[in-house]
Parts: sequence; structure tokens; C-alpha cells
Amino acid sequence: MIALLLTAGGLSVQAAQSVRPRSTDAPMMVYGAGRLSCGAWSASRKQPEGSDIRRHQFESWVAGFVTAYNWRGQEPGANGVRDVLASTDMDGAFGFIDKYCADDPLKTMLSAVIALVAQLDGEKRVGR
Repeated sequence: MIALLLTAGGLSVQAAQSVRPRSTDAPMMVYGAGRLSCGAWSASRKQPEGSDIRRHQFESWVAGFVTAYNWRGQEPGANGVRDVLASTDMDGAFGFIDKYCADDPLKTMLSAVIALVAQLDGEKRVGR
């Protein structure tokens, strides 16, 4: 499946990919930047903020994934709010992904963000 999006920076091609997130789960569709490589993330992050539409697309996709995780997969914290990033912020999340992707540029963005929320959710559960 391919979707064409018109953006301020021109034409952007987004594709969907079916993956199996865990060995016991049914396949799921991954849309947008999640199917792209960590190498592409790293290249976009080297561009000055605001100068590269691809960087904005990646960062927005990460924010959307984290928001969806909070909506669907999180239990409320002590303050009654579901927030897997309660111990950090988006810049901290981007830093985690920067390191993850530098260590393995052939991985996908989906794997990077899953690693992020798995670590943060694990920290939250340990801190309970």
C-alpha cells in the first residue's frame, strides 16, 4: 500500500509494511516513518531543526507512536495520567533513538520506538 501526501516541502511517499512485532502476535501494519531505517533517521537528525521535512516526519511519527502507546497500552501513573515518558521528555526520547539507531542503522524506526517504550515502561513498572 502506498499513500501520497502533499506537504509544504513537496511530495512525500509513505508506504505501509506488514510486520510481526512479537513471535506470538498476529502481523500488524506499520505506516509512515516506522518502516524506514534507523540510518534514514540518523541522516535526518544531522540536518538543522526546521530545515528538513523528513526530520519533522520522523519526530512526529515518534510522538504519535508514544501517544498511541499511552492511549492503548499504559496504566495511569501515580498522578492518574498515562505517560510512558513521565521520567523524560521528547528530547530524551529522541536521544534514546539517536543512540539506538547509531548502534544499528539497519534496524527500523518501529524497532527503535518499541525499544524506547519497552525500556521506559519497564522502568515505570520497576518503580511501582
